[in-house]
Amino acid sequence: KYFYQHYLSYFVLMNKRKDKRDTDNNSNSDNKISKKKKKIILKKNQKKNNSEVNMKRKERENDNNNNNNYNNKQVKIKKTKIKFNTAGPSRQDKHFYLDPASMDCYKEEGLNFDNVLELIGDEKYFVIYGPRQSMKTSFIKRVRVFLNEEEEEEEFKCVVASVEGIQRNEEEVDVVTKIVNRISEAAISQCNDSFPKEFKNEDENKTAMILSSLLCRWSSKIMKEEGKKLVVIFDEFDCLSGGPLLYVLGELRSYYDQRPDNYPSSIILCGMRDLQEYKDDHGKPIGSGSPFNIKDCSIRTLNFTMKDVRDLFKQYEDEYGNNVSDEVLEKIFEWTQGQPWLVNKIGRSIMEKHDKDENIDISEGLIDRIVQEIIISRVTHIDSLGTLLKDDRLRDLFTRMVTKENLDEIDENTLSLASDLGLITITNNNKKAISNPIYQHIIPRFLALQNTSASNIIVRKLPDYSKYMTEEGDIDMDKALRDFFLLCKENLGMITTNSPFKEALPHILLQFYLDKFSNSSGQTRREYALGDDKVDLVVDFSKLENPQCFPIEIKICTTTGRRNNNRKLDIGSEVIKQIVGYVNRLNHSKNRGWVVVFDFHKKPLKDTDDNFIYFKNITTDDGIEIFCYVFHVESASNNSSNNNNNN
Repeated sequence: KYFYQHYLSYFVLMNKRKDKRDTDNNSNSDNKISKKKKKIILKKNQKKNNSEVNMKRKERENDNNNNNNYNNKQVKIKKTKIKFNTAGPSRQDKHFYLDPASMDCYKEEGLNFDNVLELIGDEKYFVIYGPRQSMKTSFIKRVRVFLNEEEEEEEFKCVVASVEGIQRNEEEVDVVTKIVNRISEAAISQCNDSFPKEFKNEDENKTAMILSSLLCRWSSKIMKEEGKKLVVIFDEFDCLSGGPLLYVLGELRSYYDQRPDNYPSSIILCGMRDLQEYKDDHGKPIGSGSPFNIKDCSIRTLNFTMKDVRDLFKQYEDEYGNNVSDEVLEKIFEWTQGQPWLVNKIGRSIMEKHDKDENIDISEGLIDRIVQEIIISRVTHIDSLGTLLKDDRLRDLFTRMVTKENLDEIDENTLSLASDLGLITITNNNKKAISNPIYQHIIPRFLALQNTSASNIIVRKLPDYSKYMTEEGDIDMDKALRDFFLLCKENLGMITTNSPFKEALPHILLQFYLDKFSNSSGQTRREYALGDDKVDLVVDFSKLENPQCFPIEIKICTTTGRRNNNRKLDIGSEVIKQIVGYVNRLNHSKNRGWVVVFDFHKKPLKDTDDNFIYFKNITTDDGIEIFCYVFHVESASNNSSNNNNNN
């Protein structure tokens, strides 16, 4: 027993020692293997590092070669495409270009190139003005090129100096000094004449009458040494205002009687406005009180004719081989009425879409889509319209035009200003209309957006038109109108508070509402020509599978005096006749028309419902249905005001 126990303990002890030796041997062998692996990995990493070093060395060599190629001008930069111009003056080497000297729109009237040259030949001082981006700068630069390079008798030296960017609130002396700097720079770049710069350096501390002194001495030098007359054109001159403006105008006329030997034979002021619309220190027009009373005439730039539009797009066809049909060109002219920037913007958009998809069809439908993109865009040209509408005179004018009110109270100066800015057209029979269909869409938007709370409410609460689609595929316009009236019932009091055009606001907001309503798959066409037998607007969904259009006449009832609850709705036979005639001429109207009346009487019509809506359905002998809605504005305003006070 003792032996057995001793042997067993010995056996266990020996086994433990053996296990320990085996473990130690295994660990040693693993260490030997891991050391071998480490050596292999180190060799691989070293090779990899060497290859990376070699790669970097090759890259540096390639970079050096590329730099040498660039320095040796062996690298070619991709040539820029010729494009439609939508910013700044047109350049023949960069843009599709219409020569102002031969454009069709200037052949008979207005800014005729030959007439301008005749005025310069007669040593006249005059004004060239026109809307933003209507080729004014391109025109005066073309005049400069002709006088300096193409005029056969070489009688003139012409320089164009821009006044843009000179701050309005600067001191008079600082403004004049900067204008002299601009003339100096222009003289060097355009005529290679350094005299203005030398004169400026000599008279650096003599700032009094520095502009007129420069023009005197420069004109005299040119006449004596070259036998030429000096012509100076100031671009963007209406950037000046107030005291600096009057000071500069006074200097320009100071030596008028000494031309052409000792003063410029012609000075031309170019800008967006005619001279009497330039602003004084209080932001009001200077009128006839300008010290520049030597002006002979004012000439306004004109829009493209249909021939000009064809000539412009013919260059695009010749350059890229893309055919633009006569129907598409007529559609472009229909939307733009030849406004130069709008025509070029549509052309640029066509190019951009064709670059993305070479198989795109340049069709009338594509033009309609591009126009809708322009309308909702916030490019500079579109935003500038909103800036103009901050002028109380223009805002009042367009509020009346949008609501088709009488314009008898609008003075002629305001109408002339709107026409000069390219916002309205006035025909020979004195009919006034917003100048093109694109502006007809944009102007009501800006009028509505000036009332921020109103536009925010409509944008926030407006659902997609598909919500109003019936099972038969028809759009329920009645439901859409009732939803708009409900918005007015809830918010009109807050919206009209402190509004400068309270009575017109519901009318404008309805147009804004319908414009947003139709924006995704349709469009809203407006008619603002006063005196024409046309409805206010047509909500057009003719592109849908089930095409349909909704002619809507909008009226404002503002008759004052004592009224009672028993008064009846009188739409008027003329209104009925007008909308029936339009329904008959309109495709996809489905023999339906709508009349919306905003009632400003103190008391609503009898049978007006709880939402302040009076509804009447009229069916004519021809089977045309007319849906008449009368919305009582006073009740809605009081209701929403009370709700806001309670809240």
